[in-house]
Amino acid sequence: MTTVALAAIVLVLVLAERVWRMFTSRASRLDHPLVFFPVVFGLMLMLRWPEITWPHGINLDEAQMLAQAMRFCAHPVPWRDVDGTTSGPLNSWFLSVPIYFAAPPAWQTARLVLWAANCLTLVFLYLALRVLGTREEAQFVLAPTIVFYAFALDPDFAHYSSETVPVLLISAGLFVLARQWHAARSSGTGLFLLGLIVGSLPFTKLQAAPLALFLFMAGLTQLVANHRAAGAPEKKCLPAAGMLCLGAAAPGVLILGWVAARGAISDFWISYVEASGAYAQEISPAGRIQNTLGLFAPHAGVTPYFLGSLLAAAVMLAAFLKRGARPGGRLFWPLMTVLAEGVLTVVCILIAGKAFLHYLLLLVPAVALFLGLAFFAGRQCAGPGAHEESGAAPRRGRWFLPAFLLALVPQLLLPVRYVHGFASIYPRNQFTEESSIANRIRAVGRAGDTLGIWGWMPSYYVDTGLMPATRDVIGHYVVTAGPHREFFRRRYLADLEQSRPAIFVDAVCDGAFLWWNWRRADAHEGFPELAAFIDDNYTLWWTIPLTANGVPLRIYVLKARMAELHLPAGNVETFSGQNTAAQPP
Repeated sequence: MTTVALAAIVLVLVLAERVWRMFTSRASRLDHPLVFFPVVFGLMLMLRWPEITWPHGINLDEAQMLAQAMRFCAHPVPWRDVDGTTSGPLNSWFLSVPIYFAAPPAWQTARLVLWAANCLTLVFLYLALRVLGTREEAQFVLAPTIVFYAFALDPDFAHYSSETVPVLLISAGLFVLARQWHAARSSGTGLFLLGLIVGSLPFTKLQAAPLALFLFMAGLTQLVANHRAAGAPEKKCLPAAGMLCLGAAAPGVLILGWVAARGAISDFWISYVEASGAYAQEISPAGRIQNTLGLFAPHAGVTPYFLGSLLAAAVMLAAFLKRGARPGGRLFWPLMTVLAEGVLTVVCILIAGKAFLHYLLLLVPAVALFLGLAFFAGRQCAGPGAHEESGAAPRRGRWFLPAFLLALVPQLLLPVRYVHGFASIYPRNQFTEESSIANRIRAVGRAGDTLGIWGWMPSYYVDTGLMPATRDVIGHYVVTAGPHREFFRRRYLADLEQSRPAIFVDAVCDGAFLWWNWRRADAHEGFPELAAFIDDNYTLWWTIPLTANGVPLRIYVLKARMAELHLPAGNVETFSGQNTAAQPP
């Protein structure tokens, strides 16, 4: 029995015990979060270990975040030194912290950080649920989300993405809101923290900006409602409202003030605002509809969690309403807030118009809390004593069993699917073209060298350990035709001229990742000024076909480095049709 299979069995048993805890009043050591969560997180680490230690990239976004984190450690100013396109600086800053403290800028580092972020997300969701329920109830309703994070096999949910930090911040924001819902009066400190969270969200990804505004308005509304309920004049809430506004403004003032002081505020506006808007409009209306339908089509990795949780919540709420009960403000406003946050998240996903499955991660906080709040509402159908911490065995209504079956049974196949499928998705003896190319680059690279790439292959930075030579780690804005392409090209060339990387790779070729509208003419020769710079300073060292009869990848080396190492120019590799481990000369 493998370690992964053993961890899967133990985690299923732990969660099964949490389900059984709903039927008995006998206390369990797992009731205490300081026991439950270390056990769960340790098992999650064991389950994800094959993915964490896999020495290849899972997704280009993961490579992009890592490469940007590498560059941030030496060049820290957003948009002047690193341009993350539609991903804000906080995503890569989050990764740059362990790298700054000597962790390798490798795939393993990014996936360990992902595991830690997922664990923190679960903690914040638990704390939000704990405000309205007991420890064992909060752990029980969190079980579907734990299963989703622990057994996500689809690569879109298994890599560090631009959704990792936003999901963590949204969960933290909903926890702070939950404290405000429960408190008799709003806390100025809590509102300041909520402000910091919502002010930071737009700097993770612009797609999350509407969610930040929503959380801000929800906090402000709850503040006014608390003051009215206490019979206090509305003007008395102004100091607390000021704390919320101060917290919300602080991240933007600090980040954009720093960017402006470094002369890059126009780069911020053109790249993060205007170009992001153009990116969202790149696809045709027909394609937008098709992509939207594709995102919400049944997927083995995500449908059991989302659909099961929502159907279970519907059963609980139906039982609650059928009984003729009316939720008080303690439940009604949290339910409405979480429901509205979920609907707005769907709108944010649709705005981008892209069929990237990892966008759905943004829905996790809303789905987890909606399921929990629906459970707390349905719990009232069982009558008094149903949610006591101790004493007589809890009484459950007729709604409980079908709701439980809908929430967890659809996910029962996920552990089996994961145990039987992880080895084929993360094979231990795989060698890719990326590794072969990285070996060649490392053979002529030196400590302190930078790497220039024309195209969309940030994995080369990670595989070689060489820092990007330009602020544009991916070539989307530089290569893709758009209203600001000339601006981005001038800036790219200026960065390249300043850094003069030892190696330059033209990765606009067949077999590498290409954006949907890139053509052969988009190779670096399509940018005449760049072609002249490369001709004057570099020598073509290797031409490597990645597909049969396709445009090859090309590796250029500085002329001085070519002469120093006595490298032969114009090497041409023959395409073999296999992922062979071509060794560097």
